[in-house]
Formats: sequence, structure tokens, C-alpha cells
Amino acid sequence: MKRVLLVILVLAVVNAVLHVMFAGMTERGEAYAISHRGAAAIAPENTLAAVAAGVGSGAPYVEIDVRATSDGVPVLMHDGSIDRTTDGEGKVGELAWDYIKGLDAGGYFSPEFRGEPVPSLASVLEYMKGKKSTLVVEAKWPRNWPGGDSTFLETIREQGMERNVVVISFDTGWIKTLPQALPDTPLGVLYIYPYSVPSAEAVEYVSIFWPALVIDPSLVWRMKRSGHTVWAWNVNSEILTRFLAWKGVEGITIDNPWAMNRQR
Repeated sequence: MKRVLLVILVLAVVNAVLHVMFAGMTERGEAYAISHRGAAAIAPENTLAAVAAGVGSGAPYVEIDVRATSDGVPVLMHDGSIDRTTDGEGKVGELAWDYIKGLDAGGYFSPEFRGEPVPSLASVLEYMKGKKSTLVVEAKWPRNWPGGDSTFLETIREQGMERNVVVISFDTGWIKTLPQALPDTPLGVLYIYPYSVPSAEAVEYVSIFWPALVIDPSLVWRMKRSGHTVWAWNVNSEILTRFLAWKGVEGITIDNPWAMNRQR
């Protein structure tokens, strides 16, 4: 047992030394908030109220999750089903927009938000026009959507928001097809750990689950060296936020963006 503890201690010391070394080699500025699921700690996630709360916090980026209904309407929803965050039941991709738009997506959060509807992507894009915050749209596995991603792409174009959103996804293969469909839209990929990343010319943003950035001391340095902008998700600890900012992470995905303001 003593030998095991000694090995763990040595590895921890080596990891800490490497963190200091690579942090010293990494260019860094002031980290900024990416308000998560609208602002999930302030208002019911992925609702217009949450998006407004994220914008109101002054966060430069406000993130939402999008899935498609059975009739192809892009709507704000993180889970594959509507059970957790609405008063309805069923899978998003098996339900029509006429049903989903009538659900209560706020009552689960607090009585104050009872009756808050599930918004369409189009309504959120309309709301974001002229706002200082940039909308980050995470497409949840779009190649599995009923009817594919055509309505999603058309909605962004029809709203004239190609240059005013960032589109991200875990689906790296799908993201690689977007430069042709949305040539003026900044793109990003989400990772648990980025073993292979598209070039910075194709994909600007790399959003990484924060434990990978703690375990691998060189990760931020390598991603920034390749020209990528590094974001971390999902960070809801002041200590962790400060550590990641010290490492050179630019964007901190956080449920309560006001917490970033308090740290400044």
C-alpha cells in the first residue's frame, strides 16, 4: 500500500510540474463565460428565458442544444426525450412540433417559470439579432434527426445569422461537411478527449470536457499551438475556473455566467 501511495504521489508531483511548465509556455488572456444551456442555473435550461438570462449576464457566448422534431423543426432540447424538462413524455424525434410547442418547459425548474414553452431555433435566432452575445448552437447528433439537417441549415440561413452563430457538435464527421453548407459560420467540435482534431482552418473551436485538461498537462498548449481556440465544459467551480484560465483556456462553459463576473 505504501508503494502504491508513493507512486501516486510521484505521479501527482510530475503532473503538477508539467502543468506549470506548459502553462508557462502557453499564451493566455482573460477567460470568458460561455453561458450553458442558456443559463441553466438561473432559468429553465434551453428556454428563451434562459437565453435572455445568459445575454443579460453579459456573457460573450450563450450556448443552447438543438434537436429536431418528427416533422423536422429544430427545437431547443438537450435530452433525447422531453421527460426531464417538460410536462410531456416521449422522444423529441418521435413528436411533432405542434405537440412540443404546447408543453410547459419551466414548471420543473420553479413556479416562477411555469408555462415557459419549448422554443424553436428560429425564435431564438430572431431574439438574438442585435444582441452583443453570440449564440453557440450545439447540434445533438444531427445525422440521426428525422429528415436530416436540412431544416436546421435553412433556419440559420433564413434568419440571416450565418455570421452570428457558432455551430458545434460531438459529431465530427457532420461538422466537417458544414464549410460547404454554411461557409461563413464559425464551427467547433466537442470532445471528452481530443485524440484527433480537424485543422484550425476547418474548425476553430475545440470544446473539451474539463477533466481531460487536468489530467493532460500539455493539452491546452497543443490545441492552441495548432491554432484552435480552447473551450472547457462543463465547469461550475471557482477554483477549477481559475485553474483552467491559468492554463490558457479561453472559454469556460458554465451554468451561472454571473459567477465569472464575480471572479473578475
